[in-house]
Amino acid sequence: MIEKMHFGYERLFVWKEAKSLTVAIYELTRSFPEDEKFGLSSQLRRSIASVTYNLAEGSTRVTKREQARFVEIAFGSLIESASQLDVAKDLFYLDIESHKSLKMKYVKLSHQIIRYRKGILQREDIT
Repeated sequence: MIEKMHFGYERLFVWKEAKSLTVAIYELTRSFPEDEKFGLSSQLRRSIASVTYNLAEGSTRVTKREQARFVEIAFGSLIESASQLDVAKDLFYLDIESHKSLKMKYVKLSHQIIRYRKGILQREDIT
């Protein structure tokens, strides 16, 4: 019975893509130096996770303005995370190819988030 229960955000393509990137970043940060556990590793994990969390929370809001605001926060968190990924590359915590591959996913997700926000703002409010 539980496997049939779903929340609305779970059907969002943009949320699924954000979650996939979140998992990839969590896996990446496992290889970071131990002294980064409460530093860059933690920051990178929190910023990318914030993308999925804000997309999920925003999907519960009634007005399109409220929904769009959470999507804007998610976008900001994505950009913050991308910047942290750049720092990790400069510190040699990941190789150039891994960075390039992940950065392409960030760019793709950023475009999806922007389109999702535009779609929200074009809809009629439910209230």
